[in-house]
Amino acid sequence: MAAFHAACTEFDRRTRLGDDEARRLRIGNTLTLWTTDKVRSVIAGDFSGAVSGNEAVAMADRSRAELQELLVLTLRRDLLFEEASRDTRINEHFALAYPGETDPSPDTDEGADPALAAITAHKAAYATWLPYLKATSEAIPGTEGYQECETAAEVPRTREGEAYEALIGTPSTTLAGLLALADYLPGAVLRNAVVDDDDDGLRALSTVCSAINEVFGADADLIKLGQQFDALHAAWRQAEEANRGPAARCRAAMDRAMELSGDRFEAAARAAWAMPGVTGAHEAAEKAFEALEPICEEIFARPALTACGFAVKARSLIWVLWPGGKYEQGGSSSVDEDYHLQCARKFIESACAAAGVDWRGQPVTPSEVQPKA
Repeated sequence: MAAFHAACTEFDRRTRLGDDEARRLRIGNTLTLWTTDKVRSVIAGDFSGAVSGNEAVAMADRSRAELQELLVLTLRRDLLFEEASRDTRINEHFALAYPGETDPSPDTDEGADPALAAITAHKAAYATWLPYLKATSEAIPGTEGYQECETAAEVPRTREGEAYEALIGTPSTTLAGLLALADYLPGAVLRNAVVDDDDDGLRALSTVCSAINEVFGADADLIKLGQQFDALHAAWRQAEEANRGPAARCRAAMDRAMELSGDRFEAAARAAWAMPGVTGAHEAAEKAFEALEPICEEIFARPALTACGFAVKARSLIWVLWPGGKYEQGGSSSVDEDYHLQCARKFIESACAAAGVDWRGQPVTPSEVQPKA
């Protein structure tokens, strides 16, 4: 599963359209892209591949020399897709990750950003459809072979269309998901060529996505680390909560053992730790705590350039200052909390409020995270 997701990411990176290539491949002012099949048809005087009058006019405006250059460009792009598919072995990984399936359902953790799942699903659906698209583009329209290609492509094309609709209709719920959408969505829209006559929508989308990357992109790596921290932090808190009961029983037994001495004390201490669930719960909590260390160290080492990145660094302090996972419990009674911890809590809450998240890293309105006076 991990290998398939990695293959999708690498395939997308290697086949992403550059700005210049996207401009050269666009048919006039439409968002439809030239394909090898379309170029060959126009060279032969066949404009039946146009999906609108404006597109047909734009096709006819190309000189034969320009069409020959476009043929080289589209053939090179076909080769790029073929090489990326071969080198990443994306179809083989797909078959292993989803045996017997024709289209994957993204493997995501509970509570993960649905936009990330939508991106993963669309990448997989597009990669599955791509061989059929290539076969159809190389077939000669009107022939029996072309009709066979069209029939074979119908199901994967439909699934890719459904994945695309889900992609453009799924809002992100985390900053990491928003950044991923900003990076992926413009290219997906352009590849799908969903607008025929007017590119204002794509230009607006690209402008918004560029602005998102400009505002948040400076801390993109830090925000991704923050997402990892939040997941590990949640697991740590669950482990600590599961350990509270067993730890209390063990402490009570150890307190009773303190009244003993010598061999009797050692035997009582061993018996305390041997009680059902005590050692296992303790080790699980320790392991969950230790799992946070490398992520926190990396967060500490990176400077924050945005409010979102600053909130990540602030949240990571919880691991250092509240090792028992009692951040939430301590906040309900500030009277019993050390003054230095109170100051740290106000600092963390203020940083989170500036970024629009709570201490768990979940997006909320500013009023919900604003520290109380």
